Amino acid sequence: MSGAINNVAANIDEFVDSLTANYAVKANFALIDYKDITCENEQTVLIKNGHSNWFTDAGKFKDCVNSIYVDGGGDGPETALDGLAMASQLDFRKNANKFIILVTDADYKTNNNYGISSMEEMVSILADSRIVTSVITSDSYKMLYHNLYTDTNGVFGDINGNFSEELLKLAE
Repeated sequence: MSGAINNVAANIDEFVDSLTANYAVKANFALIDYKDITCENEQTVLIKNGHSNWFTDAGKFKDCVNSIYVDGGGDGPETALDGLAMASQLDFRKNANKFIILVTDADYKTNNNYGISSMEEMVSILADSRIVTSVITSDSYKMLYHNLYTDTNGVFGDINGNFSEELLKLAE
């Protein structure tokens, strides 16, 4: 599993570096570490930058991404809806273009702390909120998450490949 985790961190680092160096955007980053909330003692956590939900310093954000470790989650499906719902309720800047990138190596459960009944409902909330949502996962889950990234105008990236290039299409 460490090879996959290292690949995710390297691709996120590359994406952040390219986005901040090569595009005229004022990027703020948030980081949500979602777990399988159906397992004992696991919860979705917004990683704060001091008292802020946002990282304006790309280096500090990358350090936090690189410090996340994966453990727990007693079964295969995870509670990605919980992380997506939390992300959708962040305090985005008023006129900001809003993007969420879901990184997962698993199927999803509908369990969440926000009363969302299905992935379809989550997709509708994200689309209505004009939050472009991309999915980074294995090719075997591409169709499972298809509506999430297509109905919100996001992109798909293979978690085992060079997905930073796919994410940079969002900057275009």
